[in-house]
Amino acid sequence: MASQPRIEQTSHQSQQLLMSVAMESAFHVLQLPVSELSHYIDEEVQKNPLLEKNLEKAAPGNAYDIPLKAKPSLYTHLVHEISYHFESREEIALASYIAGSLDEKGFLTLSEGEVCLSQKVSIQTFRRVLNTLQHIEPLGVGSRNIQEALLIQLKDQGKEKSIVFEIVAEHFNDLKNNKLEKISRGYSIPVSKLKKLINSHLKPLSPFPGHEFIDTHNTIITPDLHIEREDTQWTLRIEKDSLPSFQFHGDYLRVLEEDYLPGSDVDFMRRYLAAGKWLRRTINRRESILRDIGLYLIKKQEAYLDGIDRAPAPMSMIEVAKALELSPSTVTRAVANKYLACPRGIIKVREMFTQGIVSEKGVVSNQCAKDLILQLIKEENKASPLSDQELKDQMRKYGIACARRTIAKYRKALQIATASKRRES
Repeated sequence: MASQPRIEQTSHQSQQLLMSVAMESAFHVLQLPVSELSHYIDEEVQKNPLLEKNLEKAAPGNAYDIPLKAKPSLYTHLVHEISYHFESREEIALASYIAGSLDEKGFLTLSEGEVCLSQKVSIQTFRRVLNTLQHIEPLGVGSRNIQEALLIQLKDQGKEKSIVFEIVAEHFNDLKNNKLEKISRGYSIPVSKLKKLINSHLKPLSPFPGHEFIDTHNTIITPDLHIEREDTQWTLRIEKDSLPSFQFHGDYLRVLEEDYLPGSDVDFMRRYLAAGKWLRRTINRRESILRDIGLYLIKKQEAYLDGIDRAPAPMSMIEVAKALELSPSTVTRAVANKYLACPRGIIKVREMFTQGIVSEKGVVSNQCAKDLILQLIKEENKASPLSDQELKDQMRKYGIACARRTIAKYRKALQIATASKRRES
């Protein structure tokens, strides 16, 4: 009798573990684009003796280009590696969320504050998890920019006290703009020696950690959402025709219903039955969440989808999560790695989420601000280019108020040089 509470506690812990594993698989299914979900379903059906694929062949769906070679995505690779580098459920969940917020270069697209707010974690926890993630292969994944990626890789090689590390850390803009003479003067070394240092220490590094997972042979894009206008009505379709169709094996179900098997065999089959039902449930829930998000996009971004506005209206993950009564992390996972087919073409769903800037006309997207900067620079006097302060003043005339540092950030994002550089060129 004394051991009974311990047995109950062990049983409770086992149930908690099973629920955690089930929830993690649901998050994984939610995050997969339709092309990868197809492979995932195939694998799950093969592992489960109670499941069988339907004989009728699934329709190919609307795909673009033909895959010649399958290659795991960066996210799939990281999710697999995360389980080996983190122990607590909180850290695994946070690391998986960060992995789903990376772009194809392997850079983190969300700010520190956005992640902490969305996942309800402290800055210390975020930084600790991110630091560990950045040292998972490919080294430097989860960096915010090229500079950080290079520094992480140099640090891993034990070169923190080297001249090259200091140059990347303190003189990256000069290095990026090929101002080697300026750097060489600062370190009193010949340009020829500096070039050798760069070639031997920096050339072998990867400025874009995620690039090795971009499969140039596998260029297939199958949009998960299809939004079209038919006369005055918008239609939404969630891609599922290209997914394998499966069902429960009738013979096994009949054996299970007849109830003459040994208890161990019954338990074995019931576990696979539960796994099959959960797989179907998670796939249906994924479709339901994508449908809700798609309908919200139509409601919120109609002018953009219709080609009236040049950029999407400001819209955040938190806004959509509140409107759909979902958690921000669920929305983030749902839109990760997904594409949308609409009248504007094939675009990443993630690009529909933009930050807003207060203007005299209300809140406009940061993409509108970038477009205006691009227009102003295109029309500027090439002999006397506009400085960031002058761009700020010009934008105010259009009713858009931006800080000078924000102008600089947008200009860099557009890969536009400073006024002095544009004058020289």
